[in-house]
Amino acid sequence: MVFGGVPVISKRRAETEVIVKEGEILVIGGVGQNTTSETITKVPLLGDIPDLGWLFKRKTTEVNPNREMVVFITPSLIKGGAPVQTTKPPAEKPKGS
Repeated sequence: MVFGGVPVISKRRAETEVIVKEGEILVIGGVGQNTTSETITKVPLLGDIPDLGWLFKRKTTEVNPNREMVVFITPSLIKGGAPVQTTKPPAEKPKGS
């Protein structure tokens, strides 16, 4: 998927409603991610032999540290009645089309 000409590697979403005075800082946090990776290393051909292949391969599991996204927002009022332009992300296309 591409967003604004840049490929999207991962996507997280947080949604909330708050009341904040102008200039105060709002912190949205708690959008966390835990990842685990598994790697199998083996000797070519020997690691594929049924019932004996386990002698020639190694399986390792690595738990990566927790990642947490924290977003800081400082709102400001726009005065003067000028229309505000917003951008919306392009609609996602269904997979397989």
